[in-house]
Amino acid sequence: MPPAADYQKLDGAIAFEETERELLVSTLVELSRFSEDCFLLPASFQACALLSHHDVVHVDFPSLELCEAFVASMAGAGYTPLPRIRPTGRFDSTPTGCR
Repeated sequence: MPPAADYQKLDGAIAFEETERELLVSTLVELSRFSEDCFLLPASFQACALLSHHDVVHVDFPSLELCEAFVASMAGAGYTPLPRIRPTGRFDSTPTGCR
């Protein structure tokens, strides 16, 4: 995530209802084509996602349990699981990114 000072550069927000998922996804796809970064923050504040201009998605969670549930959900949907070996080569029982 960018440093706090970078949040002053953010401009604009769009709110979507839960029933508008298709519109949300298509909007995010279009914004990511023309914008450097897009943040996604659900009304529950249970996560914060950054769709980076580096073609990377970063997701932060307020708890380890929410992070592990997200990773399990993504794996259950068929997405490639996160490695359990950190870039340092050290084995860790928690998925990369869950702290």
